[in-house]
Amino acid sequence: MINAEVIIDDIGSWNATTKAWDYVQFHVNYPLGPVNGVVQNRTNNPASDNDIIVDRTGKIWKISNLSVVSVLNNSYTCTLTDVLVIPSTSSRVPDAYSIKNLLITPNANGLLSPYFHDSTISTLVFRAAMAYNMDKMVSI
Repeated sequence: MINAEVIIDDIGSWNATTKAWDYVQFHVNYPLGPVNGVVQNRTNNPASDNDIIVDRTGKIWKISNLSVVSVLNNSYTCTLTDVLVIPSTSSRVPDAYSIKNLLITPNANGLLSPYFHDSTISTLVFRAAMAYNMDKMVSI
């Protein structure tokens, strides 16, 4: 179960047929300390399909078609589908270039339960879970 910071480097392009964003590029910054007793890194906890990105604007995105771009930089490319608005529209854009977004795997019940380690929270945002202002409660 991944719990890390993610930075979206490029939102890719809108696919009007699938109602999703294709070729989205992002990289993962893992927490410096342990999450639930385990130090995360790209070897023991890589990003994977069906993980969720919660961006700073409150949108929640499901990852699919994930592929590794650079192992060294923890960089990936993927398709992002809006979980909150179905069918999505091109006006709902992933928050690219944000200081902090959250990458998380839903728990066994399909719920999002973020872990906020100090190393993943910037001094430029509130050091609290409320910094991630999800616009709806959601079960994945």
